[in-house]
Amino acid sequence: MIFNGQRLMLTGDAGAVALDRVPTEWKQLLWMQMPHHGSEGNLSQSNIERFCPKFAYVSARGDMSHPSKAIVNGLIKVGAQSYSTHQNPGHLCFYVGAVPARTDYGPAVLLKGTAQPVFDPNWLSGLAARRAF
Repeated sequence: MIFNGQRLMLTGDAGAVALDRVPTEWKQLLWMQMPHHGSEGNLSQSNIERFCPKFAYVSARGDMSHPSKAIVNGLIKVGAQSYSTHQNPGHLCFYVGAVPARTDYGPAVLLKGTAQPVFDPNWLSGLAARRAF
């Protein structure tokens, strides 16, 4: 979807082959849901580099392959801030624009990986985005 000029992608269980068919203008996403609990077979590194989301969320239990460490590292490498439900009990919510604060939500826990971001970490200074958890 496009909201306020920003692209957000809900992938469901789409595989890498299906994501290869997404139109080429879908790049530099603000937000992306990692497909199929963040498994390796559903998101290729080339798609990670093309979509290059600022934020990536996944619903996962936190076992050996969900979310995949390779996928999380690939997202971190392109500068994505990645979050999983297994690190954030309850709900993960993403807001763009002026949304009232919810006092029953706490701060999100960022997924860690071994990759180093290759972008300017100050990119958020001009973006009116807020995460509430």
